Amino acid sequence: MAQAEVVREDTQITCVFTTKLPSELQVPKDPVAVPASLTRYGLSQIINHLLALEPARPFDFLINGELVRIPLEKFLLAHDISAESTLQVEYIFAVVPPQFKEQLPHDDWVSAIDGRLGLALLTGAYDGALRIYSGEGTCVSTSSVHSGPVNAVATLPAAQVGMAASRSGGQGMLWQRPVLMPRRVRPPKKRKAAGGKGMLVGGIEEPARETMQGHSQCVSSVSWPTDDTIISASWDHSVRRWDAETSSQTQTLNTNKAIYAVAASPDNDSVVAFGGAERNLRLWDTRMQTGEEVGAKAFASHTDWIVNLAWAPSSAHHIVTASHDKTLKLWDLRTAVPLHTMTGHIDKVLCVSWFGKDCVASGSADCTVKMYSVDMSKQN
Repeated sequence: MAQAEVVREDTQITCVFTTKLPSELQVPKDPVAVPASLTRYGLSQIINHLLALEPARPFDFLINGELVRIPLEKFLLAHDISAESTLQVEYIFAVVPPQFKEQLPHDDWVSAIDGRLGLALLTGAYDGALRIYSGEGTCVSTSSVHSGPVNAVATLPAAQVGMAASRSGGQGMLWQRPVLMPRRVRPPKKRKAAGGKGMLVGGIEEPARETMQGHSQCVSSVSWPTDDTIISASWDHSVRRWDAETSSQTQTLNTNKAIYAVAASPDNDSVVAFGGAERNLRLWDTRMQTGEEVGAKAFASHTDWIVNLAWAPSSAHHIVTASHDKTLKLWDLRTAVPLHTMTGHIDKVLCVSWFGKDCVASGSADCTVKMYSVDMSKQN
C-alpha cells in the first residue's frame, strides 16, 4: 500500500515530546496521540495545555533536526516516515515576528553597516561619509572620509586592534575608535579626519601584505572566520576557501550566477552561507562532497538579488538576508522557508547587520537605516 494511502484524514500519530528547555518547561515523556492534520500551531497548543502556561507561549517543533512547517501528515510523506511509528518531537521557543523599532535618516544611499559589537552602529553611505550611532539611535559622529561611496565597513573588538575599518572603491582605511581603544598596538598620531567632527580620528592606510589570486572577476565579499581561513565570493560565480597562512586556495564552489555576499558561520567555519544574482540563500558545508561536485543547499523566497547577509550572534541556526526586493528575511536553516519577512524599505536593501544580539539594522537606497527588534535570547 502506498504511503499516501496510509495517512488518512482521521489518522492519529503517536508523539513523544522532548525539549532542552528548563525543567519547568518539560512535559511528561509519555506517548501522546495527535491528529495527523496538526500544524505547528496545533502542536504549540498541546504543549501550552500540558504545561498550563498562562499566557500561552509560541513553540516550534523539530523532527529529525528539521523544523515542522507543514501539517504532520505531509511532513511524514515528504520524509518517507511511517504513520505508525512513534515520532520523537523536540519543542523549542519560536522566534516571534520582528518588530520595527526606529528609522535613522541619511543623506544618501546607505550601502554598508556594522553593529555586531552592540556598542555602536557604524554606517557607510554613497556620500562618502561614515556615521556612528549610539544604542539609543543618536548620531554621535559624522566623518566624510572618502571621495566615493563607502561600500563596506567593519568594527573590530579591542582584542583585535580596536579599529573601525571602511572601504570605498579601491581605497581602504583604518580608523581608531575611542569607544574601543587598541590594546595590542600603539595608537597612531591623532588628527581630525577631513570633514569630521570628533570621533573618527587617525586614519591609516597600509599596502597589501599578501595578494591572493584566483578569481577572474570582481571579489564582492570576504569572510575571515578564523585566523587561518578566509572565504571569498566573486562575480565570477565562485566561492573560494583560502589558507590565510599560505595564501593558497583549498576549496572552490562554482555556481551559475554572480555572488554578492558570503559569511562563514561564527560557530563552524566549515559552514558557509552565500547569496547573489540567483536570488536563493545557499548553505555550503565544505566538509561534504559528492563525487566531483560540492553541494550547496538552497533556500528560496527572495524575488531579487541577495546582496548582504548576517549570521545571528546568539544562534548557530539563524541568519538574516537583505535583497533588492526591498525586504529582509530571517531564516532558521533547519527549514527551507523563511521564519519572517521584514518590510518597510521603499527601495532596494543594500546591507544588513545585527546590532548586538536582539536587533537587526538594515541600510537601503531609500537613504535610511531601519532597525527591528528580534528576540533571539532563547534560541540555541
